[in-house]
Amino acid sequence: MSAENPVFARILSQFDHLYKKVQELYGPKSDLDGYQFSRVILENNGPHIRFFDRDPNEVAIALNYRVLNDEPQGLCQLAHEIVHLLYVRRDKKANMLEEGAAVNFSIYGPIYQSGDYRDKIFSYLVTEPCAKNYADALDLYRKLPSIDDKAIIKIRAIHPDMSDVKPGDIQRILPGVDDGLAAQLCEKRQMRQISAASDRT
Repeated sequence: MSAENPVFARILSQFDHLYKKVQELYGPKSDLDGYQFSRVILENNGPHIRFFDRDPNEVAIALNYRVLNDEPQGLCQLAHEIVHLLYVRRDKKANMLEEGAAVNFSIYGPIYQSGDYRDKIFSYLVTEPCAKNYADALDLYRKLPSIDDKAIIKIRAIHPDMSDVKPGDIQRILPGVDDGLAAQLCEKRQMRQISAASDRT
C-alpha cells in the first residue's frame, strides 16, 4: 500500500516524532541487534515486527490493513511497534516489562486528533477479554515510575533488550522493586495469536 493513501500518509507522518520520543523516554535504539529498519507496511495479520527472508538484516513495522479506516488505531499500532523496534530479535518473545512499555507509549506517544481516544484505549483494555494481557502489562509497567521515573532507561543502559532482563537484574538496577513485581515484569505471555510473518519471495 502506497503512502499516497491519505490516512496511511498521516499515520506515517508521525513516525519521526514517535521514533525520537520513544528514545527520549526509553533510551536509544541498540545497534547490537544487527537489524536495519526499512519501512512501515500494511498486512492482514499486523501489527507486528516484520522480518524478510530475502534480507535477514531487514525489518519493517507491519500495521493491520484496518488502520486505513481508523487513523487513531494506526497511530496506536505504530507507537506500540516502535517500542519493539528498540531491540529486534527474530526469535524474540517480549516480556511484560517491554509489552507494558509498548502499551504505555501507544497511549501517550502519538498526537491523537481526538481528545478522547486515550479514554477509548483504556476502556478497551478494561472491557475486552482479548486485551487482558496488555492491560496486565500496563498495570505492571505503571508501578515503576513511583519507584524510579527513569526505570526503563536504567534497565536498557545495561540490558538493551529489556525482554532479556532477569528478575535479579531488575532488582540490582532498581532496588525498590520487590520480588513479586520483578518476577511479573519478566514473565512472557502469548499476547495474541498471529500467523508467522516472513517474506520468501
